[in-house]
Amino acid sequence: MLFNYGYRWFYLLKLFIGGNSQGHNDLAIKAYNGIIADGKEDSIESIENADVIVNYHEFVRKIMENGKDPLEFSQNINAKAVACDEVGCGVVPMDKKQILYREAVGRSCCILAERAERVTRVICGIGVIIKWKLL
Repeated sequence: MLFNYGYRWFYLLKLFIGGNSQGHNDLAIKAYNGIIADGKEDSIESIENADVIVNYHEFVRKIMENGKDPLEFSQNINAKAVACDEVGCGVVPMDKKQILYREAVGRSCCILAERAERVTRVICGIGVIIKWKLL
């Protein structure tokens, strides 16, 4: 949906988060029909025209490898739905790059969650809405 708040037009974002293979990518794709950008297969440039972004954590990895700031990148996404793995759970890695990557994914998700109209946590394919901003 397109809304006008004064001087600014924007789409309401829906964020889907969950552990690896929990079904959040599928729910994001079902939320909107349109152009899909997949972090595992597509380039960073594919995000610009995408309606749905899946495997966003992989885009964060690619952004960091290119020496760009993933937090700034997350503030400028125009997609309608984003799906991202939770990578911060489990054993903390010893490698400094892996620690910085996990931190960047978490902070990027915080930015997306703040911007989002709705945030859905997905476990075993079941979406649980943890944020729903009413207009």
